[in-house]
Amino acid sequence: MFDRLCLRSLLLPLVGGLALALAAPPTLSGAAARQGDDHEALEEAMHGLKRHIRTLSKSAARPEAVGEALESVVAMQKITLDAKALEAPHKDGVEDRAAFATAFRADMARLLKELTEIEIDLLEGRHEKAGQRVTGALIQIRNSSHEKYQPDEDEDH
Repeated sequence: MFDRLCLRSLLLPLVGGLALALAAPPTLSGAAARQGDDHEALEEAMHGLKRHIRTLSKSAARPEAVGEALESVVAMQKITLDAKALEAPHKDGVEDRAAFATAFRADMARLLKELTEIEIDLLEGRHEKAGQRVTGALIQIRNSSHEKYQPDEDEDH
C-alpha cells in the first residue's frame, strides 16, 4: 500500500494534467455542436459516455490503472457538463416539454455527482469502492436514463 507521500508524488502530475484538461474547450465543440444540432451533439455525447464507461468498468477497481480510470472520469465529467447545456432529447408522447427538460438536466447533475464520488474514491485510493460505484450506481443511472430519454425503437428519430 502506498504511503501518502508516495501517492502524492504519483498523483500530483496527474492532478495537474486533469486541471488542464478541465480548462480545455468543451468536448462537444465538434461539427454537430457548431451547427447547433443538439440532437447530433447529444448522440455524440452519449457515445462518448458509453466508451468511457467501458474503460472505467475495466480500470476503476485496479490500483495500477488509476491514471486511466481518472482520465475516463474527467472526460465523462466534461461530456456531462456539455450535455447539460443541450436541448433535452425529443421523445414522442411527452406532454410537458419543460418538465421533461428539467428532469433531463437533473439526471445529468446526478450523473455528474456520481462521477465526482468515483473520482474522489480513486484519488483517495479506494479503488474497490470506485469499481463498485461504476458497476452499481453509475450503470443504474445509465439504464434508468436510457429508459426515460431514448426514443422508442419504432420512432423515426
